[in-house]
Amino acid sequence: VARVGVEGGYADEATLGRFLVGRTRCASIIWKKLHNIIYMSPNAMIKVLRIDYVLTLAAAGLLAAAFELGWLPSGFVEATPETLYTANLFSIVTALGGTYLALRLMAFGKVKRIVAESEKAYCKFLALRQLIIGVAIYANLFLYYALLSPDNTAMYCLLITLVAHCFCWPAAQASSDK
Repeated sequence: VARVGVEGGYADEATLGRFLVGRTRCASIIWKKLHNIIYMSPNAMIKVLRIDYVLTLAAAGLLAAAFELGWLPSGFVEATPETLYTANLFSIVTALGGTYLALRLMAFGKVKRIVAESEKAYCKFLALRQLIIGVAIYANLFLYYALLSPDNTAMYCLLITLVAHCFCWPAAQASSDK
């Protein structure tokens, strides 16, 4: 194993990373928070995911309000035919692909097997589902306000992802004893 680092020779990059994180107060606080989130109980993780669910919608609403009120610039990308085609294609792929993947994630065979074994795995897949739908929401929101194109494809895709988000409420895992 190659030794990396300057003070004391660290066995690998992970050890060096832990050393560097421990050197700064802010990074140390962030590292502890991440550690607590990763190792929290499934019930606590569900509560955090529910807060994230609400904050995703609230942040999207605030971002849209900032664009509408003129606090953030809108229409800052020139709407050439090539740009519109690329943006519309990206918007449709993120909306439909993200929606399908987020809504069907727990129904995939391999995911079902993994989730059946562990409640923590269930929570991790819930978090992944929220990440997928969140990326689709923010991508379409950004594209809509960046282009403000007359065909409104990004707006309709944004509406699709927002409706899909309603079906992604993080619920506790149903017991398999039934």
